[in-house]
Amino acid sequence: MIERAVNKKQSAFASPSSILDLKLTDLYCLVVFIALFFEASLQAINPMLSYIDEIAVLTLFVAAIVKASRPGSVDDFRYWRVCYLAVGLLAIGALSTAVSEYRTIGVAANDAFTCFKFIITFVSVQVLFHESNGLLGQIERVSKLIIIAMVVGWLVGIAAGADTMAGVRYGVPSYKFVFPHPTYVVQALVGVVAVLSINRKQNIAWIALALLLMILTMRSKAFGFVAAFAALFLFAKSKHYSWYHYPIAACAVAFVGWGALNEYYGDINQARRVMLDTSILIANSSFPLGLGFASFGTNMSFEHYSPVYSQYGVSGVYGLSQETGNYITDSFWPALIGQFGWIGFVLFIAIVISLFRTIFQIAKRNGIEWLSPISIMLYLLLSSFGESAFFTPFSAVYLFFILGLILKYRVRNERASDGTG
Repeated sequence: MIERAVNKKQSAFASPSSILDLKLTDLYCLVVFIALFFEASLQAINPMLSYIDEIAVLTLFVAAIVKASRPGSVDDFRYWRVCYLAVGLLAIGALSTAVSEYRTIGVAANDAFTCFKFIITFVSVQVLFHESNGLLGQIERVSKLIIIAMVVGWLVGIAAGADTMAGVRYGVPSYKFVFPHPTYVVQALVGVVAVLSINRKQNIAWIALALLLMILTMRSKAFGFVAAFAALFLFAKSKHYSWYHYPIAACAVAFVGWGALNEYYGDINQARRVMLDTSILIANSSFPLGLGFASFGTNMSFEHYSPVYSQYGVSGVYGLSQETGNYITDSFWPALIGQFGWIGFVLFIAIVISLFRTIFQIAKRNGIEWLSPISIMLYLLLSSFGESAFFTPFSAVYLFFILGLILKYRVRNERASDGTG
């Protein structure tokens, strides 16, 4: 009886009985999770709160540096390849900036920090949580409370016409909850789904609710993510996966998201298509480098309007002008290709492949739990065609914070299970 109780899987993580049982670092990171989840809403209330992600990244980085200075604290760190590739990408960006001479050091440095927040966050979490416990369990509990609040918000919005909708899309009210735009609902819920998927059998109803809330935003990227996640979820159910599962999931994404891709890139005069075509021209003309930080496709290139837009004749395109440049950051790949060139493009692809390889290595030892981290990478790659994704403060820092926690949890369990811990 006792043995059966011990072996019964009730939770994917060892969770403290209450938030008060968390260590100070864990408690701080729980606050960081909540703050990052609602950052877009908080920024709408007070612009000063838009620095939440910067504060989170810097504090995590400083804490990680302090911990890394202790002997033996990074002996089992598995992401040196990612770090080396990221440093190479940073060097290419810095060299491109110096050669092109489009930007001052201050503006370029600001943009560089924005572009590399996701890597800094991920690596910092990996270093900090060598011996963490219970944090993911508490994040799971908070996530369920948030889902309940979001369901109530949708019901109130439908019944009483509360300000939780953002107009009608495809004939259905587009749900935005307390966020300024429905896209933030999708970003926030991806992290929740990833956490709940660690213990997917016990959380299947919660996962279904979160996916439904995504669909109710009526965003194309939500449809694509839900389709791909559902396909991978069915594969994971059998506790076995093969190489052909991923092309099938990719086809599911393509089938659902084809309309959005055609809308974004089908018209050669549309902003996203113009940005992509121009980034390729930039990479070819400045081969093998790009034009450097804050030059093309990033928020800093809009705030400090880059002369590149006029030089390449795109400043007159709707959404790309100095006055109305809202579409400048509406995709990721033009920024990557334009600022870092083809060498930077290859280095970034190598970073993504390295992350996927690590996830799959953990999956082979830990079973089906690969679904949790894969869902984050899947969303970021899917959304990269319609937003700046990896360079977006809201989604990149938040999702790589969660990804780092999930992978660190798996590493600890892997080491414990194979006797190396």
